[in-house]
Amino acid sequence: MASATLRGDTYYFRQYAGTDKNGKQIMFYDKWTIEPDMTPAQIKKKVASIKAELEVKRNSDSAYDGNMTFQTYVEKYWVKSIKSDNKHNTNRRYNGLLMRLLPYFGKMKLSHIKPLQVRAFIDELREAKSGT
Repeated sequence: MASATLRGDTYYFRQYAGTDKNGKQIMFYDKWTIEPDMTPAQIKKKVASIKAELEVKRNSDSAYDGNMTFQTYVEKYWVKSIKSDNKHNTNRRYNGLLMRLLPYFGKMKLSHIKPLQVRAFIDELREAKSGT
């Protein structure tokens, strides 16, 4: 998991990602400045979100592999990152969304999911809700 260090009003993030073929460490870095009107809960959530993004980036050799299906991505990366960061009701809501998303997008490769497919999915949800 990425480490976060607060200096003043800025968080600095660092994620170790192994070594390259020459033995040199691979590190991912990010920084984020706290906005003045944010509550401590909002700050905590944002920090967790950035850490999760760096974790996905660390695993990017497979996370964004064009051959990976949406279902595999959800199982390997998305579910792990949301369960630890959210309350019970939020996780329940996400599980409800997954029950709709997985049948539609589950077998699709990530590289094939385009705005057109997302739009078609949203249209199907609207039609199902209106009963037409």
